[in-house]
Amino acid sequence: MEKLWRKILWIEGGAFAVIIGFIWLNEYLDLPHVLFKAPLTPFNFTEALFETALIVVLGGSATIYTMVLAGRLQKSDREKNRLLEVIAHDLRSPFTTLLGNTELLQNPPEDLSEEDRATLISDVHQSAANTFQTLENLLNWARLRRQHAAPEPELIEARELIDEIVNDLADQWRDKEVTITNNLENDTRIFADPTELRSILRNLISNAIKFSRPQGKVELTGRKRGGKTRIEVIDHGVGLTRKEQKLLMNKHFAFSKRGTRGEKGSGIGLMLVRELTRRNGGTLKLRSAPDKGSVFTLQLPRTVRRPPKVEKKKKRNTSAKSAANPPGEA
Repeated sequence: MEKLWRKILWIEGGAFAVIIGFIWLNEYLDLPHVLFKAPLTPFNFTEALFETALIVVLGGSATIYTMVLAGRLQKSDREKNRLLEVIAHDLRSPFTTLLGNTELLQNPPEDLSEEDRATLISDVHQSAANTFQTLENLLNWARLRRQHAAPEPELIEARELIDEIVNDLADQWRDKEVTITNNLENDTRIFADPTELRSILRNLISNAIKFSRPQGKVELTGRKRGGKTRIEVIDHGVGLTRKEQKLLMNKHFAFSKRGTRGEKGSGIGLMLVRELTRRNGGTLKLRSAPDKGSVFTLQLPRTVRRPPKVEKKKKRNTSAKSAANPPGEA
C-alpha cells in the first residue's frame, strides 16, 4: 500500500511541478511573444501566484481522491486473493478425503467390514455435497459480481421451501443427530427471487447445523410484520463473540470459523446471503453469545412490490386518456 501511495505522489507531484514550472516560465519569458511574436505582456506576479495556488489546490484534491480509490482497490484485491486462497484450501481438503476413501473402496483391505464400507460411502457422499455447496456459492458470488441483472421476484410459500431445503440437507443434520423444527405457518409468504431465496435459506440453515453441537436443535420461526415477513434461524450451539460477529457481518470480509466437528468453510456463504438479501429488498441481523447459540433474523417483503416508475407511467397514461376523452364524450 505504501509503495502505491509513493508512486502516485511521485507521478502526480512531478506532473504538477512541471505544470507550475511552465506557468512561471511563461510569465517570466512571455513565451507567446518569444515563439509567436505576440504582443509583449508585462510580468504579473499576482496572476502567476494565483494560478500556482489553483493548481496546488485542485491537484492536491485530485491526488488525495486518487489515493483513496487506490486504497479501496488494493483492499478489494487483497480480500479477493485471500478469499481465493481460502476457497482453494477448502476445495482441496474434501478432494483429499474423496480420493482417500474412494481408493479404499476400490482396493479394500481384507478386514474391511460392511459397516466400515458404509461409513466410507457416507463420508464420500458428505465430502462431495460440501464441495458442491462451496462451488455453488462461489459461482453465485461470481455471477453477482459480473452481472447486474435484477432479481425476478414472485410470491413463495416459505414453509414449503424450508421443508425442501431441510430435506436436501438431511445427510448433514442426520450425521450430527441435529433436530430441525420448522415452526413457520402454512401461509407464510415471501416476495423474492426463488433461486436467490433458496440460496439464502440454505446457507443460513446449513450454517446453523454446522455450529450446533451433536444432538442439538435448530429452530425456524416466522411471523408477519407489516409488509414484511421475518424469519429467524435459531441454533443453540457454540455462539460467537462480539469480535466474531463484527467480522461475520462485515460486507468486505469473508470470515470463517470451524464447526463443532471441525467443519471448514470459506466464509463466502454468508457474504452471498448478505448480498442476495440486499438485492431482494431485505435485511439480515445477527444476535449471538458464546456457548448460547446464534439467531439470524431475515426480513424480506411479503407482498408484491410495484416499481414506482411503472406506476407513474400508468398515471401519465391515465391522464392522457382523460384529456383525450373528456367526461361526456364517447
